[in-house]
Amino acid sequence: MTSEGADWWYRTPGGDLYGPYDTAQLRRFATEGRIDVMGSIRQGENADWLEPREVLARLGITAESADVSPPVVRSPPRMDATASSSLSRVTYILTGLLPFLLVSVAGVHNLMAGRIGAGVTQLVSSLVGVWGIGCVSVLSGGAAICLSALIWIGLLVWVIIDVTTVRTDGSGRPFRA
Repeated sequence: MTSEGADWWYRTPGGDLYGPYDTAQLRRFATEGRIDVMGSIRQGENADWLEPREVLARLGITAESADVSPPVVRSPPRMDATASSSLSRVTYILTGLLPFLLVSVAGVHNLMAGRIGAGVTQLVSSLVGVWGIGCVSVLSGGAAICLSALIWIGLLVWVIIDVTTVRTDGSGRPFRA
């Protein structure tokens, strides 16, 4: 649902599309430094893309009042921020704790939520650090089992922090209730 008069669209240099925004929102984003001069702006869904400096000048936003120089410090909020993730918060918590506590495999919850970097790091750490070092240690006399246990404890703390603090998926959408 968009507000009346919200017909401004912003496209980042990378091609991500944000909007629609009303003129007041566009002005605010420009003054907050959230418009990259390498991006483009248009008014309406089918209009031509224009350079941000040209559009902002037409709106009366001067270079002194707008910080439109790259890089973008923060990206504009997507208008679909009210849309929730397809993943529920309960599912995120359960897939974080159960696989880890039952078979010492971490990261499944982050992979499901689209948080790929954290998920892969946790998964590799659990497979190599806990299982790999643990199995080798048991087969070779047990000296490195302490290292495996320390990695397991570190991952447990990380997973607990994740499931208690993370509220959005990898796209920034809040989990379903």
